[in-house]
Amino acid sequence: QDGYFLTKSFKCRPFHCDATTAGCTTCRPRSELTKDGRLYRAGVAERIGDLEQLENCQTCRETDATDDHQFLVDREELGEGSRGCEPFACHTGPLEACQRCKALEERIQEGHCESCNPGFQLLDGRCQAFSCATGPGSACQSCQLLQNRTEDHQCLSCNRGFKLTHDFKCIPFKCEEGSDEKCRICTQQEARSADGYYLTMDLQCSPFTCDESETFSGPKCRTCRPQSKRTGEQQCNTCNDGYGLVNDTCKPFTCTPGPGAGCKACKSQMSMTGFGQCAACNDGYTLTSESTCQLGSENWASNSKVLRYAKQVVRDLVRHLDRNLDGTIDSKELNEEEINAAIQRGIAGCAG
Repeated sequence: QDGYFLTKSFKCRPFHCDATTAGCTTCRPRSELTKDGRLYRAGVAERIGDLEQLENCQTCRETDATDDHQFLVDREELGEGSRGCEPFACHTGPLEACQRCKALEERIQEGHCESCNPGFQLLDGRCQAFSCATGPGSACQSCQLLQNRTEDHQCLSCNRGFKLTHDFKCIPFKCEEGSDEKCRICTQQEARSADGYYLTMDLQCSPFTCDESETFSGPKCRTCRPQSKRTGEQQCNTCNDGYGLVNDTCKPFTCTPGPGAGCKACKSQMSMTGFGQCAACNDGYTLTSESTCQLGSENWASNSKVLRYAKQVVRDLVRHLDRNLDGTIDSKELNEEEINAAIQRGIAGCAG
């Protein structure tokens, strides 16, 4: 009702005016009071003080208080715009609003925040969004969503030639030129999509590997091709017992028994030094020194010596021409005069 106000505990309390203690000439009628301390002076309605019910005064009224929590001020200083102590306001909400406000007794400004919403940082008690800009080079191609940022300039994706780190920064892919596993020539920065480049499927320079073992009786190389001569993985120079070199790879020697010049029985794999080597031959065939089966005649026997000699000549020729001992003869090692001379020596030997 008129002359009453609503307290914080939701009670109706009358506005108060004590003419004696407040130094009033006369007070307004209660029904006309709209604030505590409304009064008349010399018959003229004049507002002397707006003594509101306020908390946390720095200095309080004493004997002339007309209500609880009244701020101390000289009557001569009271005017239409005078106020008591008011709390610093602070509101929570989304975006730049506080996630949590400072406790009232710790506030030193309006909107003084204790913590901020995701994507915002606390600067001098205010919440400010983490910044992020897109651009060329090491700048972001696209930025992290605001609510996912934990610091300035966090990227969602990078420009070509740059990679995203664990802390969402863009750094350039590295590439070193040099010997061994390093690149001979690096690609341009904007064309890179991984660290270290060369012209293969995964654009990485790495040495061709080769496993060798002098004791392992299996497909591993006994000795590998020299690194500089390799054109693929696991390229062998020599093989272990029972294995032969096929396209630079060690394959097990095989043998299948058969009629005629085929084997009646094959040698065990570990004792073979070539493919199709026999331990015994079919009737009418004899076993040669090369562990193959041939017709058992005197003429053939003498011819077999010629063949063995011719094979030896060829072996010697290959050994002579293969200067780098890699098991093959390349164009630089071929010498027509040496080949012709070796053939002549072979013919002379057969004639003898």
